[in-house]
Amino acid sequence: MAKTQNKKKALSLLDRVTLPSALPQKSDIKTMIIVNDINTKIKITQKELKDFEVTALPNGALGWNQKGIDSKFEYEFTDLEDQTIKEGLTGMNERKELTSDHVGLWNLFCK
Repeated sequence: MAKTQNKKKALSLLDRVTLPSALPQKSDIKTMIIVNDINTKIKITQKELKDFEVTALPNGALGWNQKGIDSKFEYEFTDLEDQTIKEGLTGMNERKELTSDHVGLWNLFCK
């Protein structure tokens, strides 16, 4: 069995909110297990909602305080998770579906 190497990445709060949109919503069971693991890993907690004063904005987006803007969160992603994220972002790029919110993720996972 091949050894899995974890890859550390520092995500912003925006990256954590945006990343699920780059992941497959439908796929085979293996991919969906990986997607679920990623989403569980990066989910925003109730404590973070309070600490960063996360609010829903009138345009449907989320906003947060300066502490949330300045914060970075370090995560270790497995090779399979890293590959799934890269494939999701690359696919969005090919379909021209990336937004400015995805730029930070692109720089972390695709460069």
